[in-house]
Amino acid sequence: ISGTIPDIAALTNLGFLNFQENKISGTFPDIATLTNLEVLAHGFNEMSGTIPMIAALTNLGYLTLGFNEISGTIPDIAALTNLGFLNFQENKISGTFPDIATLTNLEVLAHGFNEMSGTIPMIAALTNLGYLTLGFNEISGTI
Repeated sequence: ISGTIPDIAALTNLGFLNFQENKISGTFPDIATLTNLEVLAHGFNEMSGTIPMIAALTNLGYLTLGFNEISGTIPDIAALTNLGFLNFQENKISGTFPDIATLTNLEVLAHGFNEMSGTIPMIAALTNLGYLTLGFNEISGTI
């Protein structure tokens, strides 16, 4: 599939959205109204722009936007407490890590190969975490 993602804001009952491994380009449409969304998988495409506002998607358990051309910063994700899988790997995301201490269901956290700076996020409360990659960024501090 190639092209851009159309306006999907009216699909408020949508629970699973997967456009992985295509040639989708352009920016993300507004998805703030998709509050029933449990899976958002847009990895391995040619998406650009910034990460959409996702703070209201509190049912989200799986989020991958990795391997795109996304830039900007990571929005507030502290309310996404159902997240078990979070992948923003291999983009052009910059800035510091948002607060992730509330994401206690997180099993996978993949943020390698970006342009992140600042200190390593607080991960002590993430007792379910089994996979962590933050390499190839500009972060510092102690673990």
